[in-house]
Amino acid sequence: PVTALALTPPCSQLAAGLADGTLVIRMRREGGPGGAMAVGGAGGARAGARRNTRSSRRVKRGLKRGVKLTAANFRYFLRGRQAKAGASDARVLARRRARLAPYDKHLRRFRHGAALDAALSTGRPEVVAAVLEELAARGAVESAVAGRDERRAGELLSFLARFAARPRFAGALLGAAAPRSA
Repeated sequence: PVTALALTPPCSQLAAGLADGTLVIRMRREGGPGGAMAVGGAGGARAGARRNTRSSRRVKRGLKRGVKLTAANFRYFLRGRQAKAGASDARVLARRRARLAPYDKHLRRFRHGAALDAALSTGRPEVVAAVLEELAARGAVESAVAGRDERRAGELLSFLARFAARPRFAGALLGAAAPRSA
């Protein structure tokens, strides 16, 4: 059985190490069919002169005879990188990463009061209702409302007074305004 195999860069010589300790070296014949390998120095000095053979180009590209390019090979994923787009080809723009709104950033860091302030600063009742619903789901409405100074409490109360009567927002907003029973 073969234990080691090596090929020179111009693909002119093949060396194989066998399990019994034998080293077999073969050189490419110049004019043979399919570039067959011959034992010994049968190609002479000209055997290495033809460096740009089809098989040497394959080895340079990383493709060996009999090896199919599949997803198991890393080169499979590098296909087409050098190809140029045609004039009629459609161009797909890379997706931009969605930026989180300030209230979402605060919610991710569990800063509930800051998230409610950021939602109130947008002036959009649907955003405030959504943040209040999320705070209610987390059980954090009380901690978000607690500890507010007069200005911030006034903003929240005026917002609740303005939009609590609208049926679209009544459920979320009145849940935040209702006192919690002990």
